[in-house]
Amino acid sequence: MQCRSTLLSILAATIFMPALLLAEAAWAQPVDRPVSDIAPYDSRSVMAPALPPPVITRALLPGHWALHGARYVWVPPETTPRPVRSAEVLPGAYVWRNGAYVWVPTHPAN
Repeated sequence: MQCRSTLLSILAATIFMPALLLAEAAWAQPVDRPVSDIAPYDSRSVMAPALPPPVITRALLPGHWALHGARYVWVPPETTPRPVRSAEVLPGAYVWRNGAYVWVPTHPAN
């Protein structure tokens, strides 16, 4: 085992290290061009493209019964479309409450 590690360290010192040093020296060469010849930095080439505007969904709600005080009343259908937002839905999961796991069903995130 000692012979193998010694052999590896000799190989690293004679082959790999000089190659790395030569490559690093090649990377560190100065640029022979004046700064004025280098193209100016164009930030438009690295900027993300603009996102398209969000799609606004509009809907008409149908007529429905609603509880108003102590009685139900009929709410007529809407006549003008209104914007509708979709809400994120959290999947059902078991949650630890009061020393036991309780099932919390799927529900809106808000």
